[in-house]
Amino acid sequence: MVMAESAAALGNPGYGWPRPPAPTTSEPIIILTFSHSGAEILTEALARSSLLVCTARTGVLPLCEAVASTWQRVERRQNLSALAIASIRSLVTSMAIARTLESGALRWCETATSGAGSAATFLKIFPKTKFICFHRRADEVIEEAIANNPWGFGKTEFWPYSSAEPGNSLLDRRRSRQSGVTGSLALRGK
Repeated sequence: MVMAESAAALGNPGYGWPRPPAPTTSEPIIILTFSHSGAEILTEALARSSLLVCTARTGVLPLCEAVASTWQRVERRQNLSALAIASIRSLVTSMAIARTLESGALRWCETATSGAGSAATFLKIFPKTKFICFHRRADEVIEEAIANNPWGFGKTEFWPYSSAEPGNSLLDRRRSRQSGVTGSLALRGK
């Protein structure tokens, strides 16, 4: 029995190492990225932690932006009211709590491919959010995107960038990446 317990302890990723300190906040962590970035590897690594529950591409950032926009129209004001912020925060927090209770984790982490506008809105709702902007070398992203879409970018996230140079997939992907990087840099300054 002792040998089985020792073997089980060896399988524990923290075996022999002190347990990392518990986070001092329960605010979310958002990995802001774009398609073909390889962020799945980072998400998988973070998900191995018992302190985090990780989700990917749930749509929670665009949801916050849409609900915030609805509140702005309902209240006929540009800035979000305290009531609007509290209601959106409650919506997202209840979703996060459902996942953290299920897993026993202390903190929620979302990998999102949303634009900087959605991220900026989310930051208004959760001002202590930690953002990780995850990028990959442009040549690798372009190569993978073209390999995965050999007949063009119709019905993909790259489609909005194709109108200036129809049929030029390389340029479409470059413009898409440029837009994502520019948005991430703008968010970084906030």
